[in-house]
Amino acid sequence: MTDEIMNPTTENSQQNIEQKPVEEKPQPKKNNNSVLIVILLLLFAAIIGIWYWWGQSQKIITPQTPLPTPTPRIETGTQKEDSVSSINNDLNALDIGDLEKEFQLIDQDLNSL
Repeated sequence: MTDEIMNPTTENSQQNIEQKPVEEKPQPKKNNNSVLIVILLLLFAAIIGIWYWWGQSQKIITPQTPLPTPTPRIETGTQKEDSVSSINNDLNALDIGDLEKEFQLIDQDLNSL
């Protein structure tokens, strides 16, 4: 009894806690549709992100192979001489037509204007 007299607040507070019925307040109902939509959007974004990351990791950069260089042809049977005289002979052998005659025709056309 002496303990009860000395410490009356402890006992009273325990009795008050035990005596008070716990009142449950009704929780306001959330719109379940909006929560479901947010969850689905997050799930969709995560799936798209994982798919994109996986696609990027699967790309293999292939080194471009250089095109083969063509080998030069060397004609072994008929080699021509590269001297100055052979080049001059080849130039003289070219048939370029009669340039004087062609220039006369051009001059006649210009004079007729």
